[in-house]
Amino acid sequence: MKKTIISFIVIYLICGTISAQTAKDYYERGNEKSKVGKYKEAILEYDKSIKLNSSIGSAFRNRALAKSKTGNIKGAINDYNNAIKIDPKDFMSFLGRGSLFSEQKKYDSATKDFTEAIRLNQNNEIGYTLRGNLYKELNKFKKALQDYNKSILINPNDIEVYFNRANVKMALNDNESAISDFSKVITVNPNDAISYRNRGALKYRLKNYSGALIDLNKSISIRSNDPKSFDIRGLAKSKLRDFNGALFDFENVIKFDQNNAEAYYNKDICEIAIGQNQNGCSDLYKAKSLGYEKASEIISLFCN
Repeated sequence: MKKTIISFIVIYLICGTISAQTAKDYYERGNEKSKVGKYKEAILEYDKSIKLNSSIGSAFRNRALAKSKTGNIKGAINDYNNAIKIDPKDFMSFLGRGSLFSEQKKYDSATKDFTEAIRLNQNNEIGYTLRGNLYKELNKFKKALQDYNKSILINPNDIEVYFNRANVKMALNDNESAISDFSKVITVNPNDAISYRNRGALKYRLKNYSGALIDLNKSISIRSNDPKSFDIRGLAKSKLRDFNGALFDFENVIKFDQNNAEAYYNKDICEIAIGQNQNGCSDLYKAKSLGYEKASEIISLFCN
């Protein structure tokens, strides 16, 4: 009897060890599948791992990521919940779940998760970045700026954070500092059309019209279908009294956005400046019909 009990214990321990190893093997296979984007296959591997050992929190967390990649958001959140139950200090699960809440526009829940992730690991920049992105989306620009500053302090090499911080500074009218951030982005990504456009817009704000023109020319050379770049460049050319050049730009704005009332108005101003009043009046009436009331003033002066 004693030998039988001992044999049973030995078998139990061996089988337990094999199961644990097998669960780990399935888990690692799932990780390998996820790395190459085979998320459905990864989920199957994580399923097997969890079936053998449901106490591996990272298996739930990684399966959550794979599920989110396949569009199963509800299943992903459930897995993050389980991962957090197993390890309440798993800041990465809070980040993952918070990101999904943010996508679902559950902003309060997302903020709580990002804040908890930061509390658990204050030296990880991702929590600050994600919460900053959320604040930016909610137009809470000062809070976003604080988080981006902390993120950059931890990791000064994430150029995307500089880009986001530049846009927040732009919204806060911190123009010179925003220009500095966009310049840093451009140094790393010299073909970033939006950074050139936004830096050009900032230079326009600061009445550096020639400098704005240089940046907007570059932006348009990279991305020739962006009406915003043509619009700002047209305004800069108008300030430099290049009305023919500005007219060309506003025509391009209208080409890409036929309901842009202000573009019709600006185009008209250029036409009047070069003596094409008749053409200008038709654009003014178009601007007025699109709801741009300022056009009425010019109509009364030049079109009656």
